[in-house]
Amino acid sequence: MSVGFGFSVSDFIGAVKLVGIVIDALSASSQSSGELQALLRQLRSLDTTLQTIEQLEFDECLRAEVLALKQSAAECQLDIT
Repeated sequence: MSVGFGFSVSDFIGAVKLVGIVIDALSASSQSSGELQALLRQLRSLDTTLQTIEQLEFDECLRAEVLALKQSAAECQLDIT
């Protein structure tokens, strides 16, 4: 299902899964530096935010705003893929 902003729901889901994979890989590293731990915290925060956006339910009167928010989230995901 393609939305009019050039990304699809499957793109969004794929990016969320990718963030989870990166988090798991970084968590598995037993000798993580402070910088790596900071990155891991940021990725977990991003993952939580993207999952929350993915699950948004909205009134039809807010459709444009929610689509804009989802577009912004998808652009963030493109930066991390």
